[in-house]
Amino acid sequence: VRRVAYSHRNPLKTIAADMDMSQSTLSRKLAQDPDDPRRFGLDDLEAFVVATGDTTVVEYLAAKYLQSD
Repeated sequence: VRRVAYSHRNPLKTIAADMDMSQSTLSRKLAQDPDDPRRFGLDDLEAFVVATGDTTVVEYLAAKYLQSD
């Protein structure tokens, strides 16, 4: 998610605004600091996909967990 956020054509502040949060909040959530109570949750992931239009993370999770014989 962090790689997509920082390499996206829209700046982080635009992605954050589209997710209805501040740039600093999104940045803190993406930092994954164990001492920071802000976490990037499932609702954030859904908002992130909508804001960026990038489904790379969802595709990764599907490929990893939807393995079938």
